[in-house]
Amino acid sequence: MEEIKNILISRGYTEKQALAIAPELLQIDNSLQKGFRCWLVSEEETDYIVEGFKLSELKHKFDLTYPAALLTIDWLIKEPERAIKSINRGINNKDNMSQFQLTTKVNIPLSGGMRIDKGQTFFVNLPFGHLPFDSINSKEAVTKRLELEGFNIKGHESILSSGYFDFKKL
Repeated sequence: MEEIKNILISRGYTEKQALAIAPELLQIDNSLQKGFRCWLVSEEETDYIVEGFKLSELKHKFDLTYPAALLTIDWLIKEPERAIKSINRGINNKDNMSQFQLTTKVNIPLSGGMRIDKGQTFFVNLPFGHLPFDSINSKEAVTKRLELEGFNIKGHESILSSGYFDFKKL
């Protein structure tokens, strides 16, 4: 796991993000292991198609890193009904979405010694007419984006406010 963490860090993940995502990557379906190992060694990205979804297209449409897209394909293998519903909701709503840039105002401590550093930036797509933190659905979208970035905010949901994040519509 240490090797995977170090490779993720060398490819742009923070140490905290790498620590959060490395164990998940170790548990991906056996059919994805060869592609993951290839990416670790050479950054070559093996494409997969599962349940009609192509990894490279998911990566592009949702602005995912290769490891995040690989975890999405793994989700399609392990929980196809939930994954398909969620992905389709995101694809179908993509054209009716507004993108926001969120930037942390302060260091935000999380469980397990993790924290979101002041000035860290995230991008989230929300349904047209909504703002980050203005509804349960908007907060869930921000939470999911933070999880994709390797941050588990469970137990810290109170940070989902403009007191902790600046945001602007892009």
